[in-house]
Amino acid sequence: MEKLIIWDFDGVVADTEKLWLEMELDVFNRHCGLNWDFAIINHYLAGQAFSRQLEVLHGLGIYPSDEAMLEIGARCYQLIDEGFDRTEGIDDVLALPNYKHAMGTGGDFKETLLKIKAVGLEHIFTPDNLVTIDFVARGKPAPDTFLLAAKMMGFASKDCIVIEDSLAGLQAAIAAEMEPICFAGSEMYRNNETHLAAVKALGVNKIFKSMAELKEYLQQ
Repeated sequence: MEKLIIWDFDGVVADTEKLWLEMELDVFNRHCGLNWDFAIINHYLAGQAFSRQLEVLHGLGIYPSDEAMLEIGARCYQLIDEGFDRTEGIDDVLALPNYKHAMGTGGDFKETLLKIKAVGLEHIFTPDNLVTIDFVARGKPAPDTFLLAAKMMGFASKDCIVIEDSLAGLQAAIAAEMEPICFAGSEMYRNNETHLAAVKALGVNKIFKSMAELKEYLQQ
């Protein structure tokens, strides 16, 4: 029987999560008078749609200016134009039989399509199997993104596997009653024992640091 794999992009399909957070850290520190380090921004904002990140910031009493918002938008597209590689070994996972694929991400639609094109996977992830923050009322850690992806592809939650790296994404997978798999092969997380302990505390016990390990599991 076929199963559906729902992929996150940043930190999973490509090792980009740290790029966006480092850029946001620079902008927020300069424009909002913060003195955050990477651990702080990772704790508060990793793995969440930008709209959700703003909600978190507002809850902390931080209100980025219009100038800061414009700079973030411009620098996002600059990072995409500079390019990045897809995660080593992902092609072998995508080629496995008996699996369909979709993407559920907190990015916006236009930007995500450009990121998919940047890594050369536009033949796998198309507007027909892509769910972004534009299509749901609530982003991760709410389950809406993954539930809509499953509905679009005609799969029940029990037949879906979610590949995520962030706590917010894994929480969304659990809330959607799908099988959560943590991909911890990114620069941010491969040697981050604090993060891995937090993943395990969620009850997620399938943690892989390479696509080869993930492929081996999915073949079983």
